[in-house]
Amino acid sequence: MNKNMMDLYKKLDVNTQREELSSLLIKIDMLLNGAIQHEELKDITNVKNYNCSDEQNINMTESEMLTFIYEDLWNIKNKILLILSEHNK
Repeated sequence: MNKNMMDLYKKLDVNTQREELSSLLIKIDMLLNGAIQHEELKDITNVKNYNCSDEQNINMTESEMLTFIYEDLWNIKNKILLILSEHNK
């Protein structure tokens, strides 16, 4: 990411930053799901969608948001490992 993109991201309000981050994780998940389907693998993980219109998400503390993101990243990591393990057979 270049400096200009990072500066634009920093100017967003916190909820919009959270939505952007969640959206990026969902896009990565979708790409991985395509590879999983192509390899006909069984996927058991799920990446959640942060939605700031949900009042529960708006009131998330920083710690809760980090946990939310950590869980998504953990699931993405497991999908990558699943794909790589099948690819390396």
